[in-house]
Amino acid sequence: MRRARDRLIGGHLTAVAAFEHNGVAARLVHALKYSGLDILVPLAVEVLEPRAPAGSIFVPVPRAWSRLVRYGGDPAWRIAAELARRTNGQVVHGLRREIHTPRRAGSNRDQVKWVFRPRLRLKRDYVLVDDVLTTGRTALAAAQALLPARAEFVMTATSAHQVSSLFVPVAGGHQ
Repeated sequence: MRRARDRLIGGHLTAVAAFEHNGVAARLVHALKYSGLDILVPLAVEVLEPRAPAGSIFVPVPRAWSRLVRYGGDPAWRIAAELARRTNGQVVHGLRREIHTPRRAGSNRDQVKWVFRPRLRLKRDYVLVDDVLTTGRTALAAAQALLPARAEFVMTATSAHQVSSLFVPVAGGHQ
């Protein structure tokens, strides 16, 4: 598994991913999302922990309710909970997602609208957490919903090398 480089999403949000989304890492994140196999969580958190400020508020990007029912737990919540445990932080369920979202894998992401609603108003900066990052649109929509609080960055288990104008390598990015 190869470490992922930091990415800048939408010109202002830094994405910190543990691994590139290919090979073994892609298979492990798929197993985490659809089979509940948690082996990727401690591996990813081991890489992400040094980048997570101590005492952070971790806000997981929630899974749609229909996917939660179908596949079980929420991978982003699992990663956020482990990051919080290791850094003396806290997990805050700050976002609400629609009941159902269409399947996105292999679909035209330009036609999908990401809708999040804030569950509460955060009073300080936070770290957004998701399981995988492809185009960055989900992370940007989640961060937008939590304004005026500011996302320090988004942490993910894997990051795909998606060809998108939303991805610009961060100067001097961590590798």
